[in-house]
Amino acid sequence: MERSDKVAFLKRAFGDVHVPNNGDPSIACPSQKCRGSRKKKLAISLTTDKTHCWVCGLGGRLITLLVQHRPSFVHEYLTRFVSSAGVVFDDSDECVDVQLPAGFRMLATVIEHDAHTTAAIKYIKRRGLTDRDLWYFKFGISTDVNMQHRVIMPSFDVAGKLNFFTGRSINDGAFRKYMNSDVKKKNVIFNELNIDWSKELTLVEGPFDMTKCDENATCLLGSSLSEDSALFAKIYKNRTPIVLALDDDMVEKSWQRIAKMLSSYEIPVRIIELGSFHDVGEMTKEQFLIAKASAVSWSRDAALAMKIKSIRL
Repeated sequence: MERSDKVAFLKRAFGDVHVPNNGDPSIACPSQKCRGSRKKKLAISLTTDKTHCWVCGLGGRLITLLVQHRPSFVHEYLTRFVSSAGVVFDDSDECVDVQLPAGFRMLATVIEHDAHTTAAIKYIKRRGLTDRDLWYFKFGISTDVNMQHRVIMPSFDVAGKLNFFTGRSINDGAFRKYMNSDVKKKNVIFNELNIDWSKELTLVEGPFDMTKCDENATCLLGSSLSEDSALFAKIYKNRTPIVLALDDDMVEKSWQRIAKMLSSYEIPVRIIELGSFHDVGEMTKEQFLIAKASAVSWSRDAALAMKIKSIRL
């Protein structure tokens, strides 16, 4: 793609653009701190698509700037300037060194069980998980005072490096059900180490929902999927088919928007209906596979039919 093509795109998206002869273009920063200023102090690298405002310090990626301030141009940007073989984001300067909580022990490797270990394993088994799951998901416990009475589930990136962890309380009445590592969730692809991007990928809300899915699955770490997230970048890059299995109380709020957004990028989407279950975590693995086999392809007509059905129910 020619330099002039991207400059022309930036002019249409942001208006007046300053383009030096041998340098990167700059625009008036759209942030609240700089709003009203006509000074073109936000620089955009044409090679890396990194941005930086020399006045307020706003920085990041061009895709983030577009999503937040020029959303109508996001689709064109991804279609024209991000090849299916390329990488959308370069987060090398945003990496966070994640460490497991102090005294972490993998439950599958514990030989002598104390009260904490026994309680954690009972919780895992109560959720219908097996000894194999203890190894596969690398569940553990910690001596950290903030992680007591919690089962810890770590996540690893494609290179096998720890990139996130969550600690789930084994007491249902706990004030905080989950305690997570201090990482921006949109930069995390949970357990990417286990993902085959060439096959249909199941998306659920939380890590413990994943434990009931087939193995090619990951979680949103929430109920939304943004176009400036690392997960969306990989889905778009690989054109990975998606099957959504979100909590039933998020149906109207989430899966319609996510399905519509993915479909707009020509990503095939199917929807799993949970029936009487509140979330995937309540299912057995067999029940999940049966529901997945009946998942319906998303379309505007199918979405309308499902909405009408939910109203009748």
